[in-house]
Amino acid sequence: LITLTLLVGVGITTGCGSSAPTRPKFSGNTSVTVLLSSTANDQVTRFDLAFQTLTLTNQSGTTVTLLSSQQPAEFMHLNGGIEPLMTVSVPQGIYNSATATLGGAVFVCIGQVPGGGLGIANYSIINQGPTVSLPSPIPVTGSSMALQLNMQASSSAVFPTCWTTPAFEGFSMTPTFNLTPLVLS
Repeated sequence: LITLTLLVGVGITTGCGSSAPTRPKFSGNTSVTVLLSSTANDQVTRFDLAFQTLTLTNQSGTTVTLLSSQQPAEFMHLNGGIEPLMTVSVPQGIYNSATATLGGAVFVCIGQVPGGGLGIANYSIINQGPTVSLPSPIPVTGSSMALQLNMQASSSAVFPTCWTTPAFEGFSMTPTFNLTPLVLS
């Protein structure tokens, strides 16, 4: 009787207890679509660049190549919108960093010239390493998902005013991106 009472007590206690949250199970690959977007600067009318590579690195340090050939992109027309860059098959897992390399980039700004009229400045760089930030680790799981590569135009193109004397004084460019999962309906 004592043994039966103990077994019933253990059964009730075990059945009513809580368990730790389950971690997602990763197996196979996920079809990942990378979408471009931008948070614009109203003085920049064009921001072109050429991606050479785009990679993700998972928690164990394994790098996955998303893009391995030159792909041009223009970001200013995307302010508030999105467009696809590519779709690739990515091994499931948790990714905590991303890296991109560029072949070159150029931005164009328009500003008022002292004394009247408008001036246009084209500022370019070659082989600049952009900054790609992941605000939090990205779990890649399921059959398909999207990642949003958002250019932060205001911090990517820095200039005091578009028209400077001497030309381009105070201009600099460091393409800066945030990479985040995008919820699809």
